[in-house]
Amino acid sequence: MGNDSRIENDHPLYLVVGDQRVSPCDHETYARFKLWVAETLTDGKIDCYTGESVVIEHWDDTTYTRFPNLLTPAEIGTYLPIDVDPCPMLSSTEGLIGEIDSLQPYRDRMEPAFRTLMDAIREMAACSVRQQQPMEIR
Repeated sequence: MGNDSRIENDHPLYLVVGDQRVSPCDHETYARFKLWVAETLTDGKIDCYTGESVVIEHWDDTTYTRFPNLLTPAEIGTYLPIDVDPCPMLSSTEGLIGEIDSLQPYRDRMEPAFRTLMDAIREMAACSVRQQQPMEIR
């Protein structure tokens, strides 16, 4: 992980609530953000396998314990404005807000692109709760 503050949008990540749609970064930045959280703030074991042009990270189950809504194993998913048990494709925006808020003390240690992403997730999750509409990450 470098300290590169550029936001690449080769494969944009979209946060969608109703008619609102924002793209705070690309999918690669989102994956690096989740990996940073997992490596820095959890006790989980993360194994990396590298091939010619492929890198696969395998996280054990304890990695998801502290941030079950944020660290879902899916790259995309739906977040409902109610309390649900997180699973790969369905989680809670209320739970996600709490997890994002708990990251605030670590902001200074994050890449600028991660802070931008975190702020966008927080804003769209709060919008989901206010409007009582699901938030999608695509």
